[in-house]
Amino acid sequence: MNFNTIDHKIDRRCLISIRGEDEIFEIMKENMQKYNVFLYKNEGKMFLQVYIEKKSFAPRFFSMIKLISTFRETENYYSVMVDITENSGVGIIKELLSIRSITLGETYLLGNRIYLTFKYHHDYSISLTTTLIKWIDRKENIRLENIRHSRTFIEGMTLLVKSLPLTVIQTSTIMPEGHGPLYEIARQYPETVTEVDVRSMSITSIKCLSYAQQKIEIPDISTVSNRDFIYETIELSGSLMDRVLKLNELRIPRLATMLELKNGRLFNTTIVPSENSDEYIGIYSKFMKNVSQYDPRIEIYSNINEKVWSML
Repeated sequence: MNFNTIDHKIDRRCLISIRGEDEIFEIMKENMQKYNVFLYKNEGKMFLQVYIEKKSFAPRFFSMIKLISTFRETENYYSVMVDITENSGVGIIKELLSIRSITLGETYLLGNRIYLTFKYHHDYSISLTTTLIKWIDRKENIRLENIRHSRTFIEGMTLLVKSLPLTVIQTSTIMPEGHGPLYEIARQYPETVTEVDVRSMSITSIKCLSYAQQKIEIPDISTVSNRDFIYETIELSGSLMDRVLKLNELRIPRLATMLELKNGRLFNTTIVPSENSDEYIGIYSKFMKNVSQYDPRIEIYSNINEKVWSML
């Protein structure tokens, strides 16, 4: 993968925090350890899944966490699912994600606050600022933490893997038949890399950002930046949509998904917590078992380390 195609194109990141109001936030109030969390939306409700590494969790907090009804234990982690639909201020998440170019990045829990990183192109700074001012003015539990330049893709994953073991899974198929903007971009502009917003809160569509080497002229796409050749599409159906929704339904978090066409094959590079890599492969296998005509292949399955980037 040519990371130069995507690095510094979505060039800003905004970190906000929202004070939680559920039982788990009261329990974690005095615990200043950072825990990775993932957001999901299902049947109109918003859920927060908290991952707690066993070796870093104080026994006194465990005795309280294990009493929560959604408590789950695996070999290396405890996890808890929390319904935050009624949490004051969570509406800002949906409103920010509705702005062109904005996608959700790293999310974590620290004390009793949820921290959320929003990545965006600088041309949309005014829209982001207007939304922040409106919500911060009326919701005292929302706080702006910082606004900075974005990291490169590899920098972001290298930093995250220090607190959460990650696995990169790259698969490929012969370019499938299909219609819609993503298919047309891949066919007509094969040098383009497309980022799928796998952390999207929508259950009816998927936002995708395509990073091109030249101007793209295809119907039904939105221009993020003509200067930087960034385009946004909304996928409403198809195999990509089906797989993303199934992974969301099964609460399998993904940190990133990138699509690119190489030598007539469509490559899907996805990064997941290592704890969930077996589940991801299981879902992939179920989707691929009936499409042998597309010659599905698992190209790379590896923990993230310094050497793996040159293999992509």
